[in-house]
Amino acid sequence: LYPLLFQRSSDFTQSLRLGSTLDFFTQTEGNIFLSSTADLSFFFHFNPGSALDPYLRVGGGAGREQLFGGQVNRLFGAFGLRYHVSDRIFVFGEIEHSNVYV
Repeated sequence: LYPLLFQRSSDFTQSLRLGSTLDFFTQTEGNIFLSSTADLSFFFHFNPGSALDPYLRVGGGAGREQLFGGQVNRLFGAFGLRYHVSDRIFVFGEIEHSNVYV
């Protein structure tokens, strides 16, 4: 309501800018969505036993939304690549797409 007290439009615009700047510097972390799920994944390896092992991963999960409560279900798919440094150690990277249903 404070900006409505000004008579000139330039004062009004300036007060709006000041309000936006103040909001930017005083904002706190705001979580919009926060959930935890337990997932089950299925891996399909294209080159098992090799040093470079590309794979496809699909799966789903269920859990709980933590801010407002309620059940969460999730479906996902991913494409990844493993590099086996040794028989017991590997490094991997993957790209995942996930749909979450609340």
